[in-house]
Amino acid sequence: MNRTVAFVPPFGSYRVKNPKGIANLFPNPSKDILTLDVSKVKDETENDVECRIINGTGRLMRTFNISAFTRYQLDVSLLPSGTYFLQIIGDQILLTEKFQKI
Repeated sequence: MNRTVAFVPPFGSYRVKNPKGIANLFPNPSKDILTLDVSKVKDETENDVECRIINGTGRLMRTFNISAFTRYQLDVSLLPSGTYFLQIIGDQILLTEKFQKI
């Protein structure tokens, strides 16, 4: 899985690979419950983070806020089968994880 983190300073942005595994999404593909481990996001931000589920055509399917310190179980059972992206947005961090709903 290819992970990318974008750090956004006040006057621009740049992207770096995510070698630290800041967030993990599993099992992937998933049929009903997807686990999101954001325990390492706390190293990048001290505040809650916004999460967005976006389908393969760019349509925003769901938005929610979570604490950046634990694991969450996401119910994806109502999503149609396909490719999705989970964006995690916090203080100067933008992480995008790709997942497959079967």
